[in-house]
Formats: sequence, structure tokens, C-alpha cells
Amino acid sequence: MSIPLINFEVCAAQDVAIATATSTGVQFTTSATVNTKSTYTELVASTSADIGWIDIAMSVITLSHIFECCAVDIAIGAAASEVVIISNLVMAWGNTNPGGGKIALPITIPAGSRISFRYQASNPGDTIGLVMHGYTANFQYVSSYEDLGFVSSGATHGTQVNPSATANTKGSYTQIISATARDYVGMFFCFDEQDTNLGSKYLYDIAIGAAASEVVISPDWFVWTEGFPGQWSGYLPIAIPSGTRIAARSQCSGTSQSGLKLTVYGAVG
Repeated sequence: MSIPLINFEVCAAQDVAIATATSTGVQFTTSATVNTKSTYTELVASTSADIGWIDIAMSVITLSHIFECCAVDIAIGAAASEVVIISNLVMAWGNTNPGGGKIALPITIPAGSRISFRYQASNPGDTIGLVMHGYTANFQYVSSYEDLGFVSSGATHGTQVNPSATANTKGSYTQIISATARDYVGMFFCFDEQDTNLGSKYLYDIAIGAAASEVVISPDWFVWTEGFPGQWSGYLPIAIPSGTRIAARSQCSGTSQSGLKLTVYGAVG
């Protein structure tokens, strides 16, 4: 696996998911069948140029639940032959104030590609907006992103990583995956929360290595759950070899809060 030099360039932006008639993104309302994948909805029939970089924004338009978690698959390919290139991108919020988030990622999508999405959610009746742009780039090195630690069966959330019972003290490690299935050229991660820990402050370590021999590769990631709309880390070009165990630990400003839930995304080169 290889990771390109930092000096790269993007240009030629194109809309992928946008609704100019309403000055919003593509909107969908979560269905009554919870924790179950929807059918695919087309975002664009054919990309106008090669894409090497994207940005994605998700936002809550209307909210009828205190806590909601939604996970979106982005796919390319013809109808009924879609191939997922970003799996279970999590968007979560834990109060009655609608929120949103945005992330930029390297990914290769050839010109002429059909792009679509599907989703699953923990509650019905919430309206969510999805915005996506694609950029031509002078590099092509990520083909897809695989979710690690996401729980989709009977639920929609990441793996819970509990803090120590002692305030401001790191707890023990929670395993996200015992062994990665392939090499990854980078990663990002996302936190989603429970509605019982609003207002808490957390620090999370992301680590690799065998149990009791973990090596932290992203230390003290700060998450504050006041007005929490979900937390995407942003892309980190950290290479992770096949067969690597990934784990996480956390600490919290309080003593009675449960941990946030974590999904890690591995970038396939």
C-alpha cells in the first residue's frame, strides 16, 4: 500500500447530491422499518468527470425524536448492481436541536459513474438532508471505506467504549475489531451517543495492537456532547496493515455517564 505526498490538488467541482430548488441537499424521511437498509436512491445518473476527492454533509431537517442514529451507504454502479464505496456513514444526535456534520475524503470515482445511497435508522419519521460534491484530483488512491465496529443487526450505532468510573481517568480498552481484513491506507472515525450523557466531555484514544500491548495512533480525541450532532474525525492518512487489532479507550468529565459509541472507517487503497 502507498500513501501519496501531501502536496495534492483538487479542481473541477461537481454537484452529486444537491437540491437547488429548495436550497438544500437531497432529503429523505426515515422509514417505519427501523434498523433495516432502505432501497437505493439515485443521487446522480452519471458523473461528469473523474473524482478523486469528495465532501459529504448530513443535516437534520426535522426531528421528532430525542435520540436518532442514521447510517448511510454511498454506492456506485447501475441500478440493482450497486457497489458500496462508503459503508454505514453514521450521523447521530442526542437532543431536540437539529444538527449536522461535514467531512472531506479522498476516494476514486470514475467519470460516467452512477452514484446512489441507501440508509438505515434507529427511529422513523425524521427528515435528513444529504449534500455531496465531487472534485477532480491529481491523485487516485482510495477505492472505498469499510466500517469497523458498526452494529447493524437490530440496532444502528457503533461499538460502545465506556470510560473509567473515575472522572478524567482513562478506562480499559474496548476492542473495535480483532483483525483487519485488509491493508488500509488511512482511516477516519465517528462517535454517536446515548441520550443519557448530554453535556459530558470525553477524550478518546484510538489504538492498534494486541491486548495489553496497544499503541495509540490517535490520542485524546475530544468530544463534547452538549448539542451533540455526531462527531466525524476527518480523514487521517495513517496506514494500518492487514491483520491489525483496533481498540479504543476513553475518559469522561463525569463519573456516571456511559460511553459514546465508535465506528472506525478503513480506507481501502
